[in-house]
Amino acid sequence: MLLTTIALGACSDAPSNVVGGGALFDAAPPVAPPTGCATGGGSTWADLYRDCFGPGHADCSGAAGCHASAGDTGTSFSGFLCGPTKDECYAGMVGKDSLVPMGGSKTPETTRLYSALRKAPPAASPPRAMPNNSGFEFDADALRRLRTWIQNGAKND
Repeated sequence: MLLTTIALGACSDAPSNVVGGGALFDAAPPVAPPTGCATGGGSTWADLYRDCFGPGHADCSGAAGCHASAGDTGTSFSGFLCGPTKDECYAGMVGKDSLVPMGGSKTPETTRLYSALRKAPPAASPPRAMPNNSGFEFDADALRRLRTWIQNGAKND
């Protein structure tokens, strides 16, 4: 009994107040990860990165680290290195032997990027599509925006 009283006394400033501030648990429900691109945006690279590929969305170089560095699994498999910024992600996505040819394409559906994207709810088994291991999918609006960007030259705009 004495040992318990000493331990409790070390963690409180009064018999009923716990020191350290803040609630003992977070009562707010967890934030669900996004399941698709933010809607209603434009078809520039800045729009697509903000709404689809950057932090808070598919996040190619985010927490999963699939395309953040040369040693990541996604980078090793595809050669696509996103990097932590909009410009670095663009540089890894567009160019010779990249996911989107420099100058875009009149047939966006034939690009490596377009063919790699998940366009339906994730399947329980392969074939897998990007982003891997998530519930994220590119809906018709996001795919239309992406096609427009590629057809308009895939510029870093």
